[in-house]
Amino acid sequence: MLSWRKTYVPEFSVSEALLQQFKQFYSKRPDFLGQVVGVYAPISGEIDCGALLSVMSDAGCDLALPYSEADGVMGFYPFDENDTEIGRYGIKVPRSRDKVVVPDCVVVPLVAVDVHGTRLGYGQGYYDRYLSHHPARTIGLAYEEQIVENLPVEGHDKSLDYVITPKRVIECV
Repeated sequence: MLSWRKTYVPEFSVSEALLQQFKQFYSKRPDFLGQVVGVYAPISGEIDCGALLSVMSDAGCDLALPYSEADGVMGFYPFDENDTEIGRYGIKVPRSRDKVVVPDCVVVPLVAVDVHGTRLGYGQGYYDRYLSHHPARTIGLAYEEQIVENLPVEGHDKSLDYVITPKRVIECV
């Protein structure tokens, strides 16, 4: 799945199609307005959630970006595009990390996902560990091709609440 994603060229503008699905999703859920939303900086062909940032900001959301310590502990910090640097694994991270925030909702990166919200990540468990200590609603962004029938579930895995693709929204809860 990882090698496929790195070379995948979508047949249409993923950004625009995903943005439309996300706008519809957000418009039907006023309880998401004004929340702290954890987002991610994409790597290795992950869907870029950058196009969604303005929708969330316009909805009064405060955005946060994760930073992972060498010991595997992850935290979220206020997101400011002008205050980032490239961190471990070549991922964009917040430069200023003096104010920890706890997101109400986390947009989670993924390698694959099933319709039940079971997510396959990179295997390091950063998001699963974080969400076990800081429960939040979770949204996964995926290409249709990343959705599989079933994924194995381990005791520490945290399922997604929603999966948004350029073609649909899957409510997993």
